Amino acid sequence: MKKLLLQGLLWRGLNYLSVFLVTIVIARLFQAGTSGLINYSINNLALLILIAGMSLESGTGYYSAKNEIPQSQLAGTSLANAIIVMAVTSISLMISGASSGLILPAILYCGGVTLMNYFTALYYSHYSYLLPNVVVVLMNMMLLGLALLVPRWLSGGDGVLFLRIYFSSFFITGVLLAVLYIMQFAGKIRLPPPQTIKKLYRYAALAMLGNLVFFLVYRVDYWFVFRYSSVEALGNYIQVSKLGQIFMLIPVIIASVIFTRAAKADSTDQIGELQKVSRILLLLYLIILATIVFIGRWLFPFVYGTTFSLMYIPFIILSPGILSLSTLTLVTAFNAGRGNLKVNLVGGSLALVVIVFGNAIFTPKYGIFSASAVSSVGYLTYQIYIMLRLKKEIPGISIHKFFIPAIADFSGVNEKN
Repeated sequence: MKKLLLQGLLWRGLNYLSVFLVTIVIARLFQAGTSGLINYSINNLALLILIAGMSLESGTGYYSAKNEIPQSQLAGTSLANAIIVMAVTSISLMISGASSGLILPAILYCGGVTLMNYFTALYYSHYSYLLPNVVVVLMNMMLLGLALLVPRWLSGGDGVLFLRIYFSSFFITGVLLAVLYIMQFAGKIRLPPPQTIKKLYRYAALAMLGNLVFFLVYRVDYWFVFRYSSVEALGNYIQVSKLGQIFMLIPVIIASVIFTRAAKADSTDQIGELQKVSRILLLLYLIILATIVFIGRWLFPFVYGTTFSLMYIPFIILSPGILSLSTLTLVTAFNAGRGNLKVNLVGGSLALVVIVFGNAIFTPKYGIFSASAVSSVGYLTYQIYIMLRLKKEIPGISIHKFFIPAIADFSGVNEKN
């Protein structure tokens, strides 16, 4: 597990770093107001991708890890579903009256992200982290180079040119990942028989419900802030949220390993490892968050630009939620690998109820500050439920060992759960 985690941290870490740098470029090119609207639009497209894509990557990644469906059939299903996503996107945008100049870039974006999701999940099911992340990093480096060379050219004309280039880059990346995966693992493309399709989509459908709930848990506050705050406040708040998502880098990388191992082997034997990683991660994030709280009032405007001076207080308020999510992500991946998606779904639904009602009550008056506070409370609610269910399902487990560091964590000695 240590080897797999180090590989994941290295290559996916570079991926997330390049994505973070592109995020900063967008913020500095367009400032808080316009960048907020761009990120808000991307958020809406992400919801469309989630629904139209049906979280197929959850099913294909799961059955690829278990080696129950041929790779050629998993690849064929992924390609077919990506085409469906692009068709649904096209119809949805035309019905909504989107600008004709942005319809094609948005279709390419949705298709590209879908392909990236599908084939990255398949790569990870083989513990293959290098190639998919290198492709993404190289594409992001090209975008960064372009932004540094011709920033005024990119941001002119309300940013339409930038959006076209940015959205199209996802499609190019997705196609590359698909071609490389098929060459390396599948060899050819086939559609599976009806019974296999039914099995894939049965798993994916439940995963989609969970992912939809989780998406709303993490981003439903965008719509409340968009309605009740200025575009500048929206831009600041979305950057706080995206920074919180950057903190999910290490937990998500670890979670992908935990998910695959739990799907392949007896997951109850992995509780001790899960607890140890959770404790170390929590301590690491406490140190990092404390440092950012100390210097954040100066750091945020320096990194993002002077129009992002409103980020500091919301980030402080969101910090407890970030700590909660860091360890929660590991346990939900453990549940998913065991096929226990319903527990994650119920926990996410409880958090969503808290966040929706909290935002509806407080955000009209207190804006981005209440949105941050409500999110933290929702994440903590989610974690409490998940940990209580884990204790019920695995008798004898010590919940406190997920959170309280031990000397053995740093001496190489393993403890029982």
